[in-house]
Amino acid sequence: ETDRLSVPESPNTTEVEEKRTTDSKSADDDTVNVVERLKSDLKEREEAEESDTLNAQDELNMIRSLLEAEASQDARTLLDAQDSILSSNLSNEVNVGEKASNDRVRKLREKIEVNSLKTPTMSSMISIAAEKVQNSDNGDEGNETSASSSSGVFKFDDINGMADEEISTFIGSYEENKCLSEMISQLNTEDFEHLFRADPSFMDDFRWWCRVCLRARRYRQKRAIQLLKSYADWRLSSEIYKADQSRLKDQVETGFLLFLDDVRCVEGRAIIVIRLALHDPKKFQPKDVVTALHYVVLYGLKSDPIVQAKGFTVLMDMSETGYSNFDMGVASAVSKALNSTFPMRYGKLIVYNPPFFFSTLFKLIYIFLSTKMRQRMVRVFASSKNPITSPLFKYIQQACLPTFYCGNHHVDPETFAMEVLGTLTKQ
Repeated sequence: ETDRLSVPESPNTTEVEEKRTTDSKSADDDTVNVVERLKSDLKEREEAEESDTLNAQDELNMIRSLLEAEASQDARTLLDAQDSILSSNLSNEVNVGEKASNDRVRKLREKIEVNSLKTPTMSSMISIAAEKVQNSDNGDEGNETSASSSSGVFKFDDINGMADEEISTFIGSYEENKCLSEMISQLNTEDFEHLFRADPSFMDDFRWWCRVCLRARRYRQKRAIQLLKSYADWRLSSEIYKADQSRLKDQVETGFLLFLDDVRCVEGRAIIVIRLALHDPKKFQPKDVVTALHYVVLYGLKSDPIVQAKGFTVLMDMSETGYSNFDMGVASAVSKALNSTFPMRYGKLIVYNPPFFFSTLFKLIYIFLSTKMRQRMVRVFASSKNPITSPLFKYIQQACLPTFYCGNHHVDPETFAMEVLGTLTKQ
């Protein structure tokens, strides 16, 4: 019995050692793989952080871009430079040098956010505009030439403003720049900030608008400031800067509104033609008409600085007009815009060939007209059977009238519509 009860044999020592060696090698391999994987992950993370983290060179480029944008005095460039700082990726997990760059740009970003400098403040734009005017010796518009000094008799606070015969020599002169600088220095910083934020294009052309209003009010600074504020308020409330380009193009292409390039009336003013018979109230609302008129006027103002000072003569052509072409909403909106909103001067308002029922409608339209516009309104009746002796030539010479008034000036509404759209794009 005892012999049959044998004790189990113990494992071979060599096999145990081999097994231990195999297990240990496998564990080491696993450890190496884990370490390699961790190193790889760490390297990828460092590379990602290195590409996203703001380093000293990035900071230098941002600061340089910001300084160049401020020096250019261009609002859009300044906004882009500030946006790049606001959107930069700042991380604290960097070396000492990069952390210093991060901290400096972080402070700059906080300054931009706290001081609302993402959209430049009105005060900064005014100071830039005034400084640029003071540093200008020959005016700021490329198509304006420096004029000789005026007689010095005129004062900027005169009741009647500068006489028309003096204006042509005053435009682009040192005295005009001085007057503009004084006007800008008197502006209230809070009157335009909402418009600047909503409509950067007005901010870009702010100094140009100041000059236009100054010329439209014959260099009377207080009245020019009132006009600028009135136009800015209307521009913001009407959202004219959001004009539908396709509707504007369709409206102007009808030939309903025209600006006659390179010709003037007998008083030396630019000419706007409104052909009421081509207006369809069912297709175009009063807002569409005012929008089209605004950009036609803007096109005229940009065509020649003399137009800004001497203004427009408006030829209201009512030939072949019927009841279906009239819209009292249009009459009200246009009259309000011409009276006090648009930064423009106007001379005669020529009502050409009014229909028999105009006398009744005129009593209603008369309400919307200012006293000055009522005084400058003239009615002209002309027959196409006798164009040579047309009474219209008393106010506009035949060579300056379009061919459809027996004149010599050619106008293409479709080409003009594209030019007006160009003004909208550049504003």
